[in-house]
Amino acid sequence: VPVLVKVDSTNVPNREGMRFYLEDGTKLPYEVENWNPTGESSVWVKVPVLKASASTNIWGYYAQQAAANDAKQVWSSDYEVVEHFAALSEQTKDSTGQHTAQVVGEVATQDGALGTAAKLTGQQKLVYDAVGAGNTQLTASVVIDSEVFSDWAGLVCRDKNGGQKE
Repeated sequence: VPVLVKVDSTNVPNREGMRFYLEDGTKLPYEVENWNPTGESSVWVKVPVLKASASTNIWGYYAQQAAANDAKQVWSSDYEVVEHFAALSEQTKDSTGQHTAQVVGEVATQDGALGTAAKLTGQQKLVYDAVGAGNTQLTASVVIDSEVFSDWAGLVCRDKNGGQKE
C-alpha cells in the first residue's frame, strides 16, 4: 500500500540518502514525488500491509551515501497510471513506468492537497497510450479543488472507437 510521507528539509538535506524500514528491519521502496530542499517534500513509501485494527510503524533514516532504491516498486501491477504532475514534459512517463503521456498545451503546476498539482484550464490535457486496454472496468481517483473546478465533463474519460468518449 503506498503511503504518503511528508519530509521536513531540516531533517533530510537531500533525497539520495533516504531509507525507509519496517520495525523488523525490512527495507521499503519509496518514490520521491517532489523534493523541496528548503521546505516540505512528498515521498510515497510502499508498506506491505496496513490494518485498521493495528498500528504500523515505519522508520525513516538518512545517510550520507546514496541508497539503492527502485521507485517503480512502490506501485504494484494493480495501478495502471500514477501521475503526480511534478515533472511534466512534452512526453512524460507515469510513476509505474508503464505508460507515457503526450502533454497537450502548457500545463502549469502548483501546490495541491497531496503535493504538486496540475493547474488545468480546459485547454490542456494529458493523453496516455492504451491505459486499461483489455479491461472492462477501471477505477480513476482524482483530487480536485471544487471551488475552482466546476466542469466535471471530460475530467477523466476513455476514448473508444476513434473519438467516442465513454
